Amino acid sequence: MHCKNESIADNSKQTKTISVITATYNAEKSINQLIQSLQNQSDKDFEWIVADGGSNDGTLSLIKDASDLNVNLDSARDCGIYDALNRAVSLCTSDYYIVLGADDLLYQNSIFLFKEEIKKSPGASFYCFALNEGGFRIKKPKKGKFWLYGLGGECSGHAVSLVIRRSVHQRIGLYSTKYTICADQYLVGKAVKEELVFKRSDICVGEYGIEGFSAQNRLASLCESFLIKHELCEFKILQVLLFILRLIKFSVGRSND
Repeated sequence: MHCKNESIADNSKQTKTISVITATYNAEKSINQLIQSLQNQSDKDFEWIVADGGSNDGTLSLIKDASDLNVNLDSARDCGIYDALNRAVSLCTSDYYIVLGADDLLYQNSIFLFKEEIKKSPGASFYCFALNEGGFRIKKPKKGKFWLYGLGGECSGHAVSLVIRRSVHQRIGLYSTKYTICADQYLVGKAVKEELVFKRSDICVGEYGIEGFSAQNRLASLCESFLIKHELCEFKILQVLLFILRLIKFSVGRSND
């Protein structure tokens, strides 16, 4: 299947302040906690857009059963998570969106908090919050260290904790499908290079599942991250040296398992 980056639609009928977008594929075993966390939001004025890759388990039934949510479900074959996210972004009717994986969850007041931060700082392109990684540690957003940590050098993560102004895609494009694991990092890196505005908060808004694709493909993730930073960051030789050190650390860790 051939995948390409589509341009973002300029939807004129804005009905919600914020959209939650999720890419799913055979997520029956994990999606219930996400659904429950959305149902429990204190502010239910949001839309949930699900771009499904053609699930053949019970995923679609569980989503359809969440009739108390404003769900837009689109199920079709795709070329991976970022192709699905691009489809979801194009379906948004809101000015802002947040990505949630099928194994993630939001805390009860998070949608409300997102809207409050947008009201306080309406000129920002990205709103970065803290997240609970796997229920084990709190990650707070950093600033100005994309060259060292990639996406984690500007925010705590992509899913759960990063609210994105939808119109930024008109300037820097949608998620690049040439990167199958780190296209979110590429998006943030381009935003940093374009000097778009990031607003940061240490408020923890939800839990990020650690069983996702990137976590299970650490070596491929390291390689993609290097290619992105090598392309976007100024000091190329430094990126090569950092990549070698990370490969050594990865190899030592594997040998100790």
